[in-house]
Amino acid sequence: MKKAFIPLAALLLALVLSVAVCAAYIYGYFRYTVEDQSITITAYTGKEETVTVPAMIGGDPVNTIAAGAFASNSYVKNIILPNTVTTIEAGAFSASQTARYAEPEATPSPSPSPSQDVEMPEIIIPSPSTGPSTPGESGWEDPTEPSPSPSPSPTPGTVPVPEPSPSSAPIPFTDVTNDDYFFPAVKWAYSTGVTKGMSDTSFSPEATVTRGQAVTFLWRAKGEPAPRTKTNPFRDVKENSYYYQAVLWAYESGITNGTSADAFSPGNPVTRGQMITFLWRTLGKPGATGTGAWYTDAENWGKENGYLTGTTQAYETHAPCPRCDVVYYLWKAVA
Repeated sequence: MKKAFIPLAALLLALVLSVAVCAAYIYGYFRYTVEDQSITITAYTGKEETVTVPAMIGGDPVNTIAAGAFASNSYVKNIILPNTVTTIEAGAFSASQTARYAEPEATPSPSPSPSQDVEMPEIIIPSPSTGPSTPGESGWEDPTEPSPSPSPSPTPGTVPVPEPSPSSAPIPFTDVTNDDYFFPAVKWAYSTGVTKGMSDTSFSPEATVTRGQAVTFLWRAKGEPAPRTKTNPFRDVKENSYYYQAVLWAYESGITNGTSADAFSPGNPVTRGQMITFLWRTLGKPGATGTGAWYTDAENWGKENGYLTGTTQAYETHAPCPRCDVVYYLWKAVA
């Protein structure tokens, strides 16, 4: 009887360990499991038509898209996969969904019109050969649109029409109402040229913001300062990219360290923790203690100043930060 009990106990222990290894986790709107340092996306609960699957989560590569991961989500039409994905299980997508891979060092798309934002004008995701990134205050964080055209000079003999002030300028967006908590922030951003929306009538409050977009918004809000240095440490930030000047300025100003020694990951979603940290660093790191994770001091500052509450989605450090809240945070910090 005793001999039969030992293998049974071992079997139960193995079962418990197996369940622990394959435990389900949440990253933004993604549900995933981890096994042998490999991530499987099991579900997406967001409402975006175009979804970019992250290449890395918590330092582990996303290698598999599980059966049914996107098939039951009626909102999703297009899925952009990182080149770390090696397995797509049968039934992962529905018939109405299409998927494509985001190649590393992709050829930039033609420059879009400055009258609107473009969610993904180019998608650059670090090659799996570079290894995982390691977030850290003294190391890296995890994380579009073109600059507006300069205002034309007035014709001699004419009286220039003054630009409307941010408080009086109307906004054309049908998806932003006066009752939205981010309404004054969107109005400010539109009026000052920080962002012009996703189309002539759409701001897309819940759309994903990339790291390249987030830094560009911040750079515009600060008056588009020219970087003093021409040294570019990031292999995935090209000189002809719309965010090139913004990233160089942010790097030399100590606002961002990149996601690794030579990568900025401009196409990766900016997280709430990253966005708050960018703003905290921009303001001179108030209340810095140098203890905790790279985002700890920034979040303590954010909590004291009302950044971590008052938004529709609950604050999660590693969750993607939507357009409405990126602009809302910017407005509170630098408007």
